[in-house]
Amino acid sequence: MSQEPALTPLSLRNLSTASCAFAKCQIPAHEHADCLVIAFEGEAGNSHEHVGTFLYMLGMIAAGIAAWSPMTLVLDLRKLKYAWGDEMVQVLGSSDVPTTVVTSDLNRNGLTSLVEQEMFAKASDWLFESLADAVAGSYLKYAALRSSSLRRPAT
Repeated sequence: MSQEPALTPLSLRNLSTASCAFAKCQIPAHEHADCLVIAFEGEAGNSHEHVGTFLYMLGMIAAGIAAWSPMTLVLDLRKLKYAWGDEMVQVLGSSDVPTTVVTSDLNRNGLTSLVEQEMFAKASDWLFESLADAVAGSYLKYAALRSSSLRRPAT
C-alpha cells in the first residue's frame, strides 16, 4: 500500500499583494459582443517583493478569458504602480484576445517605454487614458485582425 503524498496548498494570492476585479461591458460597435475588463490594483516590478505580481496577473487574465470568452480584453491598470520590468511584456501579450490598457500617472511612463522599446509597438495602439477609449481601441484591434484574416488567400 502506497503512502499518500504530502500536499502543500497553493493560491495565486501567495504570489502577490496585488488584487484584481473582473467586469464586462458591451462593445459599442457590436450588440452581442463583450469586452472583458480586468482591473488590477497594487504594485508590479522587478523587485523581490513585487515580481510575483506578473505571475498573478497572468493567472488572472487566463482565468478571466477561460471563464467568459470575451471578444476583446482591457487591462485597467490605473491603480497598479509600475515603473519597469520586462515581464510585463508577457502580461500584455499573454492572450490572442485583442488587448488594450488603461493607464495612469502610476504607470504611464513605464508602460510607454515597455510598449515602444520592448514590444516595438506604438503606444497609441496599446495605451489609453480612459476605459471608453481602451474599449474602442480593443475593438479596432479586433476588427483589424479579423480583416487581415479575411484577406489571407486559402492554402
